[in-house]
Amino acid sequence: MFKCKRCDEQVNDGVKCTVCLGQFDFPCAGITETGWRKLGDRKLTWKCNSCKALAMSPRVGASTATSSDMEGVLAELKRLSVQMESLPVMMEDLRLINKELAELKSMRLAFSDVTSSIEGMKESLEFVHGSVKDLTSKVLVLEHEIDNLKKTKDDIVILQDRCRNLELQCRENKFLILGDFNQPNINWQVTADSEYLCPSNLHGPIQTTFCDTLTAGNLLQYNSHRNANDRILDLVLSNDEVTVNSSQSPLVEEDLHHKALCITAAFVQLHQLHVRPRVKFLYAQANFDAMNEEMMARDWQLELNNRSFEDAVNFFYDQKLLFRMASILLGTKVLSLK
Repeated sequence: MFKCKRCDEQVNDGVKCTVCLGQFDFPCAGITETGWRKLGDRKLTWKCNSCKALAMSPRVGASTATSSDMEGVLAELKRLSVQMESLPVMMEDLRLINKELAELKSMRLAFSDVTSSIEGMKESLEFVHGSVKDLTSKVLVLEHEIDNLKKTKDDIVILQDRCRNLELQCRENKFLILGDFNQPNINWQVTADSEYLCPSNLHGPIQTTFCDTLTAGNLLQYNSHRNANDRILDLVLSNDEVTVNSSQSPLVEEDLHHKALCITAAFVQLHQLHVRPRVKFLYAQANFDAMNEEMMARDWQLELNNRSFEDAVNFFYDQKLLFRMASILLGTKVLSLK
């Protein structure tokens, strides 16, 4: 701790003049603590303001400046003047550089905006791509449904023509038509006074044409049994009354979408089919050596090469060449089926 030479205050830290050896606090010395630390080796030549003023005052007996000293000062001033002449140009260059830097900054901001826009466009394109993909899948499904509807329409037109022809040719005949007509949206409602069902909830020309065809052919729908989806897919069409019941013992495993049905029609007369006897070849008693000799004895090149492929096949099978040889050389047995 020491006393400042100027303000006589007790201070802990400060500076020391190398001429008068006086100690000063930083404010009285006219320098900051940070500035004092940065002086480094120059601290060894630091002078207080009083000593600086004393050193700059003219000394008694000092000689005046010589002409050579004046010429040196003038030369230095001239050199500085020449350097200062380029200052306006340098200032203009600096202004242009600042302007270009501002433009570059604006371009950078614009580029950032463009980058953000590109990212947004990329996300939009990905969304559009996903939407197009979904729409493509939906279009494929619709095209498949349209093809099915066109096929159904063609089937209905064919059925309509057949029904009209049958109606015109055989008005007294009875018809029973069974099948899945792919019309799940038609709502078949049971009538109060009969077994047949009336169609409702018709949509589009296909369903309208279908029902008009049934009316033109005097056909009614008798199946009222719904599947697992509460729909009637299999239709039982007839121009006479029939009874439709759910089958209790189906021949095959029942489909949930197509109920096994038992249909009773009073106008149908059943006839037992005649059983044809079946001929069995007796391979265990066959004379294969004789059969081989018979096959080798024929000139197959002459028999087959002069015929077309179809004629050669007909000769081999339709002329009963193979079966005749088998019947003679293998032996047969007639099995009667009961």
